[in-house]
Amino acid sequence: ASSKFMDTVNVTYVTKPHKPHIPEERARITAAGGRLMIPANTLGGSSRILINTADGNEVGLAMSRSLGDQIGKKVGLIAEPTIDVLSIKDLVPPQKRNEVFLMAVSCSDGLLDFVSNTNVAQHLAENMYKTSSLEVVGACTELIMRASREWIKMGPYRDDIS
Repeated sequence: ASSKFMDTVNVTYVTKPHKPHIPEERARITAAGGRLMIPANTLGGSSRILINTADGNEVGLAMSRSLGDQIGKKVGLIAEPTIDVLSIKDLVPPQKRNEVFLMAVSCSDGLLDFVSNTNVAQHLAENMYKTSSLEVVGACTELIMRASREWIKMGPYRDDIS
């Protein structure tokens, strides 16, 4: 939610992460026979579901939910999303409804690993008030490039950023 004059940007809701080290995700995966690799510091590395492939290799997936990943189904990876319903009436008091704008943002962990939810919301809200709708596309590109530069500092791997 943001005010007309961009005094404040507040992140009012954030979805739960679908990562293997989250207790309820971990319980489901291990109950299905899945094996996990969980680093001591999840800020310095991602927890992963370890999956044996048909060719005898092992791969690690840094998510506990995914669309279309058939091999992961055997070890507890599911496609079922977390669904939460939010009421706009609950988010904005009646006396503020003419002063507050709401927006929904969807982005990947590849972005959020390096740019906070609040910074994403602030950057996009500021650009929504410029003269062209292309400003929002440019703002998204800037966020992607910011995260990309941080991934490059970490080494040759770069997560999906969207």
